[in-house]
Amino acid sequence: MPAALGPVSVASEAVHQLLSTSTYSGNDVDRVNVQGGYVSKSVTWQDLKVPYLVNKHLAPNHAVLTLSPGITLLMADSGYIDVGGDDTGLHAVGTATAPITITSLTKTAGIWESIVFDNTINSQNALDHCTIEYGGGGTAKGWGVRWTPFFGPKLGPAKVEVEPAGWVDCRRGQGDNSRPPSQHGAAL
Repeated sequence: MPAALGPVSVASEAVHQLLSTSTYSGNDVDRVNVQGGYVSKSVTWQDLKVPYLVNKHLAPNHAVLTLSPGITLLMADSGYIDVGGDDTGLHAVGTATAPITITSLTKTAGIWESIVFDNTINSQNALDHCTIEYGGGGTAKGWGVRWTPFFGPKLGPAKVEVEPAGWVDCRRGQGDNSRPPSQHGAAL
């Protein structure tokens, strides 16, 4: 039996071209398969009413990736989001009625890596009305959410669940942790 594909498989560079007015449900699986990689221009991913499955890493590159309210990203095992450089950003601002969820396809703690904000002071970086869960895998990128060295994202109501492997690592300057490891389900 062939693997379930869903309605569309698309490169990370082209996801923004998917129309929210189209229907992506009623298929063998209802999700959009994203061939992970770089996003090299500032774009917005729309809420398509089905989750996006990011099959490896996702890295805005000299661009700001905006996630619309209501989006769910399913991260593949060992996947991660890397936001590095002052001209690079991740803008994930949901609402109380349409939060953004970044989770995993496999519902196991630590199965995917993390979201890393590294050496970026981009004013567009934001996590607001987001739930980030099942991240914190135990490799080099193994934190739930990490930012260094001086400024992190603007944080609104966000819930980060990274137990048991990871934590919210708020490194400032020389790498000192300004917060201890979070508890499972701790709010930022």
